[in-house]
Order: sequence, then C-alpha cells, then structure tokens
Amino acid sequence: MVLVLAIGDLHIPHRSYGLPNKFKKLLVPGKIQKILCTGNTVDKETFDYLRTIAGDIVAVKGDFDETSSNLPQAKVITEGQLRIGIIHGHQVIPWGDAEALDITARQMEVDVLLSGHTHKFEAYEYNGRFFINPGSATGAYSSIPDANEPIPSFVLMDIQGSSVVTYVYKLIDDEVKVEKLEYKCSTDTKMFGGESKGRENSPFKIYYELHGNGPQHVVLIMGLNSSCLAWELQTKYLAGTGKYTVLIFENRGMGLSDAPSGLYSTVQMAHDVIDLLDHLGWKEGVHLDGVSMGGMISLELVSTWPERFASVVLTSTTAGRQVPPLKAITTLGSLIFIRDPKLKIGRAMDIVYPPEWLAAKPTSEDPEMVKFDTNRDMVVSMALARIDRSKPQSLGGNIGQMAACLRHYVSDERLLKIRQSGIPVLVVTGTWDNLVNPKNSFHISKVLDCPLEQFEGSGHGLPGEQPVRYNELIDQHFSKSAGIDF
Repeated sequence: MVLVLAIGDLHIPHRSYGLPNKFKKLLVPGKIQKILCTGNTVDKETFDYLRTIAGDIVAVKGDFDETSSNLPQAKVITEGQLRIGIIHGHQVIPWGDAEALDITARQMEVDVLLSGHTHKFEAYEYNGRFFINPGSATGAYSSIPDANEPIPSFVLMDIQGSSVVTYVYKLIDDEVKVEKLEYKCSTDTKMFGGESKGRENSPFKIYYELHGNGPQHVVLIMGLNSSCLAWELQTKYLAGTGKYTVLIFENRGMGLSDAPSGLYSTVQMAHDVIDLLDHLGWKEGVHLDGVSMGGMISLELVSTWPERFASVVLTSTTAGRQVPPLKAITTLGSLIFIRDPKLKIGRAMDIVYPPEWLAAKPTSEDPEMVKFDTNRDMVVSMALARIDRSKPQSLGGNIGQMAACLRHYVSDERLLKIRQSGIPVLVVTGTWDNLVNPKNSFHISKVLDCPLEQFEGSGHGLPGEQPVRYNELIDQHFSKSAGIDF
C-alpha cells in the first residue's frame, strides 16, 4: 500500500497566505509516502513545507509558478500497477473538459490523470481511465471566468496494485468533510490506436484520435517530423461546426505511433491510412487534407483509391522529383543532431514561418494565444507542450520519414488520373514557403486544373500561421464538395 497526497493550486503568497490550519493538522509527517503536485505552488517556502510531510515529491509547473522553475510541464510515474500522469491543466483546452483530458491521458498512455488549474475538485472515471483534480488546497480564487468560489480541498490516494481508493478532504463551513471513491484499472485500457499492416510482415501500432461526431468524415495528415497534435486549431474548429468527425493520427515513425525499422515511402504511409480507415469502417465519402509530407501521402491515396474520397486539400506540398531549397536541406539535416527540444524547435521555426510573423504579436482572439509577446514565443510554447503530451521522435523515425519525402514521386500521368476521377481538389500554398517551393503547388494545380489558393507572404506552416483563414477555406471546400451549407 502507498499513500499519496495530490495537491495543487495553492498560489502562496499571491492569492493565499497558506494552508488552512485544519488541513495542516491532518498532513503530519510520517504517514504519507509521496506527494504529487499539480502546479501553482508558486514559492520555494511552500515546497520546503511539503517536504516536511513527505520527502518524495513529484511536481509539474503551473502557469503561475516562477518562470525560472525547471519543473516539467508534464510527468508520468508508476505506482503499483498504475501509470499516473500529472499535468497542471492550463495547456488542455477547454479547461477541465473531460474529452480533452481523455485525449491527453491517451497521449500520455496513463491509467490515472491528475490535473489542476480550475481550482475545483473532481474525480470521475471516463473511457476506462480515472481523472482527478484535487482542487485548490488553499481555496485560492480562480481567474477562470464565471468560476464559483473555490472550496479548499486536497486528495489522498491509497494505491494497491491496480486499484486506487481516493479520499477527498474539503473545508466546508470551517469543518473538514471527507468523501471516498474507488477505481480499479482494467488491463485493456492501456491499448491505444489501431494496427497497420503497412505491407510489412509484422503489424505495428498507429496512434489516432477522433474529434467531433458530425456526419462528414475528415482525415487530416500531418507533415515531416511533426505530431498530429499540431492540427489542434483545425480539429477544434471543424469539430465545433457540428458537421464533421475529424480523424488525426501519428504517421509511422512519429510520437505515439510505432517506428518500424528501415526507410519509409509515401506509398507505405498511404497504406497505413487505408488500414486505419478500414479499422474505423470509413469506406467512402472521406474528405482529406494533407500538409507537406501529408500532402504527398494524400496524392498517393487519391491516385490509388479515388473511390474512397469525397474531396482533398493539398497544402504546401509537391508531386516530387524536385530538389528542396538549400536552406531546407541544411536545416533539416542539422536538426537530427540537436538534442535540446527548445533549440531544435527554435531552429525549425526559422524555416517554417516568416521572420516578420515570428516577431509580431499574436492576433488570435484565443486568450491562451494573445498572452504571448510574439508569435515565436507562442509556437515554441505550443510545440514544447506537444512534446510533453506525446513522445520525442526517434532517430530511426526521423530518417525513415525523410527518406519517404526524398523518394516521393507522383507522375503527371497519375495526376491526370486524379483529375479524371472528378474528386474536387484544392491546392494551397504560402508564397514565402522555404521548405517546399510554391512552384510545386502551381504545377499540381495546373495539371489537375483545380483552384489554387495563395497566402501572400506566408510560410510553410499555414495551419498554425493563418488558422482563421485556413480553417474557413477547408471548411468551405469540404462543405461545397458534400453539397452542404458552409
């Protein structure tokens, strides 16, 4: 048996002077073996006090913890037979949303997820996992709009094997009241994603997520060395319309998907998508959007299985047999040898986004975006958060995907077959694209005789750089192709 204290959102000394005395009398040294802190403890003195209760402390960084703190954004530990994830929760949008937290738990591959930020106690089982928010132990006020007055609370977890008994302590009318909840992990909840045969002898796992529950099916395919989580601005928008069920997934060699050995091809990766669509029962009428390498995979898909797709968007991509710009080759080559995630992301941003845009202030209406001083700060922060929620790419996965891009080729003859199929195609490019020359988009559009949408002065990462215009553009294309109102 292990007794674990889950605590967070103390906000000492800015919003509270300290823990209530009646809580301090309960939290005595020698009884608790481990402390899990969901962030916003804020000052060093509070950490020192917690260490008097238990020396083993696992903490993550909240959005109000000291900027110099070297605490991680997320952490996964194992207690008994349970994998427990700890995050603060400010990076999960909407805050406290069960579905969003469930996606995070699947990304972290955990049985139990601890989070904070809302200052409100919650404990519930959802899709076979257990979710706990210990609330604010000091009852500190919440800056979340329309939040109720917080009730001071903390949680004790009695962990035995695959079971956890949760005791929540609340200070109500100056009296401590206790509630008890129990959870037992089922072994089948640790499986995630589907399997792709990928034309290899041994099947491997492909991680995927579904967003929304609309009647139109959409697949978004991400590019080279990038997580499917980078589609977050599109999944939120498209699912929010009520028209779409949106599938995103990690390509082979990336994040939570397996990385088979050897060099990959876009033909293999297209087969991965078909295997996944078969797994979901999506046999026809699927809308497709691929960016960069995802666009290359999309070309393979619609040229080989045109009967399965209702429309396609080809973003910042190529039919192949074109030498990438020298800056792209040298930068991508150097990224393989950079270990520090922040340095690696910063270097990549310089070829994905225009310098003027990186230096500018975010203009999004989302409060989580406009709090940053520059767009560079915003995209680096979002990319680091995605790494915390997923897994770093392996060297083998990196090289395998790069090989797929370099060897990719769809001939004009095959492009003409796409044109003859009658599938509505939209080609999209930024005129400042330093990874895939915009001339590639012009060529595809000319051969397919399809519309070309240019984003003047924009770079390679259009879904993140120009999300409002981009989201409306793909929504309009999908809706028109399906014969529904935009």
